[in-house]
Amino acid sequence: KQWYQRRVAITAGGGGYLRFFHDQLKYTIRDKFLDDTFSQNTHQWFCDFFMSIIQPQLCSQPQAKTPDYYEHVLNQIVHHQLEVARVTQSFETFKLTLRNIYFVRERIQFNQHNNLNNEYLAAIEAAPLDKAAFKLWAKFVQLYTPAIKEFPQFAYNMATNQAPTSVVSQDTLLLYNM
Repeated sequence: KQWYQRRVAITAGGGGYLRFFHDQLKYTIRDKFLDDTFSQNTHQWFCDFFMSIIQPQLCSQPQAKTPDYYEHVLNQIVHHQLEVARVTQSFETFKLTLRNIYFVRERIQFNQHNNLNNEYLAAIEAAPLDKAAFKLWAKFVQLYTPAIKEFPQFAYNMATNQAPTSVVSQDTLLLYNM
């Protein structure tokens, strides 16, 4: 009976196979074998790799064919940027993602706007100096998601038509000069 109880506890949800849950395994390995520097470098590597994948799409008329894992890359990059920013306290890279209308457009087109809203909340919490900018972008995304979803080709115009002093408008106008 005791053997059976242990087996049920170990294989719960595994259909009789020994099953480790992803998070438990991930945290155990990280705590036992990896140091903070390695973790930081890994997050930075993912940021760089993911940015190289999405960068060709962050323009008014994206032409490049996206890889099959493009949607996953869009969904993961901000997580890795936040992990890097929590240590470095540098939030400049978010001008390429959370503060970039073309990135916002891509996320909305792939139905990731709910995750995007959560990422703005995480960025607001993590960024003491850029808090106001992230709040304005979050409000813009919540307000304009239906319009961007229906008319993605006008996302740039929607952002630049904000008040001239708005961070959304200023960040977007900087894209034109890049």
